[in-house]
Amino acid sequence: MSSAQWRWSAHCCTSSSLKIPSDCSHETTLRAWPIADLANPFAAVPSIHTCYSLIIGLSCFFLVRRRPLRVTWLFYPCLIVFSIIATANHFWLDAILGGLLAAVALSVAWVIERYRPTLPHSARIRMRLEPRRRLAGAR
Repeated sequence: MSSAQWRWSAHCCTSSSLKIPSDCSHETTLRAWPIADLANPFAAVPSIHTCYSLIIGLSCFFLVRRRPLRVTWLFYPCLIVFSIIATANHFWLDAILGGLLAAVALSVAWVIERYRPTLPHSARIRMRLEPRRRLAGAR
């Protein structure tokens, strides 16, 4: 498509709401837009934004000792999911699949850490990888 054709198609097919009207006389598919060659509608599945924020949020929830900060870390994934959906970076399904991916990744990491420890003992206790020691009189 030449630049003259592009200027005409951009003028014909855009409106203030950025929708393609049905009365355009030329091809109105996404291929008419130059940016469409760079777009991949399947690249957003699953949402790595959600996956990353859940892994960081849950890890910091278990590792931070002060209760107000622990609760704050639980809000981090919620804020990320809200922002990626509100800004239309992802759909709900992308976020849900990103959460499932985070659950699988955390489960695998937890199993590996349980049998091949790399974290310090205090972190392993806070991450629920080792049972807490019982007091001598407790049953």
